[in-house]
Amino acid sequence: MASGIESADFLNGPLADFGQTVSYYEVTKTTSNITGDRTLTYAAAVDKTVVVLRRSTIERYDPEGELQNADAYCMVQISEGFKKDDKLSWGGNTYRIAVTVDRNPDGSTPMFTMCGLHQLE
Repeated sequence: MASGIESADFLNGPLADFGQTVSYYEVTKTTSNITGDRTLTYAAAVDKTVVVLRRSTIERYDPEGELQNADAYCMVQISEGFKKDDKLSWGGNTYRIAVTVDRNPDGSTPMFTMCGLHQLE
């Protein structure tokens, strides 16, 4: 039996209603073959639309507690491909993605990615 949930439900619902434009910086990671040190290099900013969440609402979207202890949270369409260590900027603040978790409301249909963000100084 089909659940009626589609990945487009996020695009046509929360993203369309509450989305805001942020600057997104995709990271490239390299590791020195001599020292083993990791270097993060960021691409030029690209505008993306995300839903920013307040800390007080996160329990509703993260019942397992996988995103705890973040400074901010956002939801993004899975196809955007946000990943750990990418950066987002809006409202004069810059955040690094600490963790991403794909959310499947019916247990099988990927709908959106939740990101836990740490503010950079």
